[in-house]
Amino acid sequence: MFAMLYGEVNCLCIAVLALLLFKLRTGADQRRPQRLFSAVLAGNMATFFLDVLWPLANSGGPALRFWNIAVNGVYYTLTGLNAFVWFLYSETMLDSPAVRTGKRRALCALPCAVITILSLVSFQTGWFYFVDAAGVYHRGAFYPFQVAVVYGYIVAASLHALILSQRRENFPLRSKYLALSSYAVCPIALGVLQIFLSQLPLANAGIMLSLVSVFISLQEQQISLDPLTLLNNRRQLTYYLSAALQHPSGGRQTFLLMADVDDFKQINDRFGHVEGDDALLRVADGLRAGSRGFSCFLARYGGDEFSVVCSVESETEVQALCRAVQSEIDQLGGGAPYTLALSIGYARVTAEISSVPELICRADEALYRVKQSRKLPED
Repeated sequence: MFAMLYGEVNCLCIAVLALLLFKLRTGADQRRPQRLFSAVLAGNMATFFLDVLWPLANSGGPALRFWNIAVNGVYYTLTGLNAFVWFLYSETMLDSPAVRTGKRRALCALPCAVITILSLVSFQTGWFYFVDAAGVYHRGAFYPFQVAVVYGYIVAASLHALILSQRRENFPLRSKYLALSSYAVCPIALGVLQIFLSQLPLANAGIMLSLVSVFISLQEQQISLDPLTLLNNRRQLTYYLSAALQHPSGGRQTFLLMADVDDFKQINDRFGHVEGDDALLRVADGLRAGSRGFSCFLARYGGDEFSVVCSVESETEVQALCRAVQSEIDQLGGGAPYTLALSIGYARVTAEISSVPELICRADEALYRVKQSRKLPED
């Protein structure tokens, strides 16, 4: 009876994750974060399927000893890979320096590589598991190390998201960060409970519930993002600026930067709107890269206009930020069949500014003066 219930719970978890995967794969957005989340879903579905097979293989006696070894070897390998891919996904969503380059991602993958190798050789060494001559599975002496690495990835990603959620400049993104940080809660809580109720795959149910929760929360977050660039949209910008006006950052200055793409109309007219969209994506990437190291909130204001809200010690930092963004835009525009450049104007939040429209108006006026000084047309 318990073996049947064990399989039924796993099958239910597989069905739920399959539905999420279908929804994700049929969506229009197939960028790296979505591909990573798809990999998390597919990997856990495969793990749950192996967990369905495990009671059958383990109760088959010597005749199924080989299959018992194979199921456990693949299962242990997949659990490590699933945890690492989740770590990559979460850190990518947080724009973490830990996963920005291939070398850093490879460094993060080392613990996963170690337990993958140890999982695959355990059929001979018995380090993580072994199957005796009677065909019965047993945990190995180094089983706790495998568990520590798997949950280490999950807990590290959750703690990082939780820490970022508490920072003032991340307030508009707090719900997103909290959703990522909550991923560890259900698997750990139900995993501990499974120690006492081993007849049910409670840890798997916890993973499924966490993935559903994260999926729903992040789908809701899409409402606050610009669909093309995935920067914050104008509504979120207004919300953020309202908070900045009402609650000034003690000891620091807040600036609003308004930027638009030089000669963007000509890019659209000459090369088409697809190339125009590509130019906007390059600008968004340039803003992300150039603002690293600064306390910034990025948004697409509309059309070819972008906004950056930064909290700095002085105007000198704002000028350094502008130079960093311009440098990144120059590099990203290198392969384009047109010249990609930004004009940027900015205004400081002061006690005299009483509303968001007034602040935007001042930054727009500064942008206009920059364009006039360079004799550029307004798009």
